[in-house]
Amino acid sequence: MLKHNLAIPIIAVLAVLALLTLAWLPAQTGNVQQRPWVDLELSFDASNRHLQPLATDLRYRMNTHHTYRLLNENSQVPQGHTIHVIRIELSQQDDMLWLRANAAGQAIEVNGPISAASSLSSKLFSLINQTLAQA
Repeated sequence: MLKHNLAIPIIAVLAVLALLTLAWLPAQTGNVQQRPWVDLELSFDASNRHLQPLATDLRYRMNTHHTYRLLNENSQVPQGHTIHVIRIELSQQDDMLWLRANAAGQAIEVNGPISAASSLSSKLFSLINQTLAQA
């Protein structure tokens, strides 16, 4: 009688373990496209105290973004992987900052006062991500 009472919980535990094991295994095997690579080029006047933090912020955002990888001089891109080329130019004219980018062949421009520098880099980064998602 005691053996019949234990059979159902043991079967339930084994079924849950089997489902957890299946969920943990990869869904597909074979050559699956990994995160695309991004070749980033930033151009700006390095002596400008307003542009240097913008460049650092944009590079950090691009480097830590989870949907792609930043290409550097030591990167070896496996054959068949996508490489997105992004060129960003930062400039200042009077009290205005201009952030221009070319991502996946599409021109993007953000500008505004120096006081809005952090929100400008955030907006440019957001627009670049949207462009890459559509590419």
